[in-house]
Amino acid sequence: MATKTRQLADYLVSGGLSDFSVETAPLQHVKPHIQPGILQPAVAGKDLSGTALGGSYVYGVAHTDGHKYYYTDIQGSKPIKDPRIGSHFGSQRHRCTSLQLLEQETATHGKDVFSIDGREWMRIHGTGGRPIAENSANGNAIVCGDAGNARAVELEITGYFNKANIVGYVNSYAGRKWESCFVNGTEVTTDTSFVATVTTPLGDRYVAAGSLVPIEMGTVTSPQITTIRLVHDSDGETNLYAIELITQDTTSTATKSKVQIPSQDVVSYGKKFTVGGSSASTHYDPFNGFTNSTTLHSAVVDTATSLGLSSAPGLSASWAISGSNNIRPYNGGRVVKWVDSSGVIKTSVNMMPPNAQNISGGVAGTTEVTTPSATNATYTPIFSDDAIDHSQAEVAKTFHFREFGNGAANGNAAYADASMLNTTADDIAYVMDDGLTSLSGDDVKWGSGQNELSPIADGDFVYLTFIGTGITLNETYYGAGQIHLAQNLPFGTHILKVLRGSGADPSYTIDGVSFGTISNGSYANFNEVSFHQPKLPPIPEDAVIISDYMLMADFVPATTLQSGSISKGVRYQSGTRDIFYDAGGAITQNFGYGYLGGQFVSYYTNNATSEAKFTAFGHAYGCAYVRGTNREANLQARLDDANYSYVADDIYDTSGEWDDTNDDGTLTKDGGAEGTAFQMYGIKNQTLGIHTFGDKKSSGSEYNAWTSFEVATPIHTSSHYQTFETPFLHELVGGDRNLEQTNLVVTPDGKTWEQISSPYKPTYPKAGWHLKASNKGVIANGLPFNQTRGLNNGDDSIVKNCVVVPIDATGGTLIIQITGWYQLAFIDIPHGSQGSGAVTKTWYKNGSNFMGFGMPNRGDAGDSQEVSGMHYLKKGDEIHCSHYWTTYNWSSFFSGTYLGT
Repeated sequence: MATKTRQLADYLVSGGLSDFSVETAPLQHVKPHIQPGILQPAVAGKDLSGTALGGSYVYGVAHTDGHKYYYTDIQGSKPIKDPRIGSHFGSQRHRCTSLQLLEQETATHGKDVFSIDGREWMRIHGTGGRPIAENSANGNAIVCGDAGNARAVELEITGYFNKANIVGYVNSYAGRKWESCFVNGTEVTTDTSFVATVTTPLGDRYVAAGSLVPIEMGTVTSPQITTIRLVHDSDGETNLYAIELITQDTTSTATKSKVQIPSQDVVSYGKKFTVGGSSASTHYDPFNGFTNSTTLHSAVVDTATSLGLSSAPGLSASWAISGSNNIRPYNGGRVVKWVDSSGVIKTSVNMMPPNAQNISGGVAGTTEVTTPSATNATYTPIFSDDAIDHSQAEVAKTFHFREFGNGAANGNAAYADASMLNTTADDIAYVMDDGLTSLSGDDVKWGSGQNELSPIADGDFVYLTFIGTGITLNETYYGAGQIHLAQNLPFGTHILKVLRGSGADPSYTIDGVSFGTISNGSYANFNEVSFHQPKLPPIPEDAVIISDYMLMADFVPATTLQSGSISKGVRYQSGTRDIFYDAGGAITQNFGYGYLGGQFVSYYTNNATSEAKFTAFGHAYGCAYVRGTNREANLQARLDDANYSYVADDIYDTSGEWDDTNDDGTLTKDGGAEGTAFQMYGIKNQTLGIHTFGDKKSSGSEYNAWTSFEVATPIHTSSHYQTFETPFLHELVGGDRNLEQTNLVVTPDGKTWEQISSPYKPTYPKAGWHLKASNKGVIANGLPFNQTRGLNNGDDSIVKNCVVVPIDATGGTLIIQITGWYQLAFIDIPHGSQGSGAVTKTWYKNGSNFMGFGMPNRGDAGDSQEVSGMHYLKKGDEIHCSHYWTTYNWSSFFSGTYLGT
């Protein structure tokens, strides 16, 4: 087929495509994409010919032989894709859950070399049976050492960054540390340590139990191609949960706020361009510097492909006033940078309006903004009386309420959650893997026959914490349907409170602003919750995207934390994830549905000194705590592990108890009754960057309790609720994620950076489960699977895209989340000889719909019986296995594998 003249011309223009066949390229539907370069391995700092590159060589820059190199100490290393694609700024987390043996590197290096989760740029090797991937009561991690035996394990990571954090397990064992860190072959520090006086309280819950600490990399100011090598050679077990790579040019005050766009080749509008370089670096906020002026929005963004600058349909207030007087949006939104048909980088946005909307249709809390000013000092959302408008929103994630749980830590009654609810009222709380999203409830149950979360009586309530700009509940039993509660909120963390009233109609509160009683007859029930975020601006489909992130709302600290309010423009960090704890005595993790956001609470009891801290990319933080009647008065706010001295306007404190007389960031008063007076204090107006935020008791021996932190960070990933697949679970990545590259399209056929940079990652079933019920007697109403996560007696549990409901000792179900064909298997093992006792087992779907039937084995202890079959299951289907044995206890395994549609 002949090439059309117009198509040919498109490929011959200056700067156009030069490496595609003119005969074939115009006929193919080539997706817009970034073209990653290749980095060659410089083993021990030598080029491909074996010649030392020399101390002046900068990794990632073309050498005299024409190649670009990355440093490695692993012999047999292969070339990797250049990670300098798209835009870079802030922190990006990478989970570490599985290992894949690399044959070439293993054979050449002389040790077992593995990729971590299939990544070609993250590898690890060791001796003596380490490292191993483990899914235990402390979560899914890479175990890099062994208590009682010295293990030589080395972790090597290559990327475009200049700082890094690592997540590991903390206890008092002296060997829990990485002894050395090498940057591009040069040792810069020792002891990246996870050693504390006591064991972390985060463990034994079948979720990631890691604490976050920084890796000291020396004085690297500018991001560059960097390889760090961590060496663990001590007598101690060190778990690796995640790595965070941070990109921030700290050369000057101006560069600290700039998104870095390294020079790179892109294919946009069917043409190849080289874009980026130092001149392309711009402030993360495209409206930086805007005040109440006549500067047009069109001077900094492409208004033709942007949303939310002028009024959305049905919304009364706008950032554009009189067509010329343009106000800087202060409620955050979505920012996308893309390359147009001439090779110019453009910016499109979807900015949240001055006012949000809520289900009540009236103005709640604060006065509606009719004419925005340059700044906003209100930390709670401001609502208009406009009808809810969805034109700027998309669903980020929908969760079934049962997904807020992990089988109550596989039977630990102290950690009751939504996965274990039955018809008896319970107090529950659960924080998801992101350390932010949570559900908790006061006297709630699973309504029999309803399959809904249900506060049982007047005054009972539910808290939901999420990040985004809107929230919707779904209720089916009473016919309320989709309950659109709020939309176009300022981008950041929000807390919803659902309160059962005196009748069938509940009331709803977001961030402390009440919508009043809503007539929907739902009794505050719901079965699913959807979180919303700003949708992608209408970028031309032929244009390549080089960055896509959320701009956080301007940070405004809260002045009260009662009724579930929270500061504006923050990322919430539960005290149950990532926090590094230390103390002079025992630390325990306690349960409390009624605290800030309904989170778990970590207590420090009768300690002379105690500490809670975490590392994040930001410029302000707050620490929430529960004030007990004998709470110690000399707790100190700390920044980067130093006491923080009082500076005017650099602190915030909801209790008014900051001691500015001592000039050391100390709180001075005891609080009220435990659980009734939770407060927050913090530090603001800091230089943007990586900081270790925290607080510490300097002396004393009384009671203390922390619930959470909140960090003011300028931007956040646009894929917060995207899951990361492990061999055992689909988990939220979590942690400190700002601007990430994983979803950028980098091949002509539409593959993403994550796909091409993880060539060794195995393909796991999209959905499935492997569960165990043990030591049970007669069961007639469904197996109560009591082992749903972790490694149990050498058997790995798996739960993917399904909801396990081990209701109680008399029965349980499994709820399907993805429609398709499944291969099911059910295996029984008796604990004693059955003699002539009757044995039956039956599968049912959605109550009494028969699926499969098994007859007795009547064998000796240890004899097994299996029932298997292939079935087409739909989302929402409930599966249970009825079981009846008259004599002995037994163990059962129930597995299902998704086969496709």
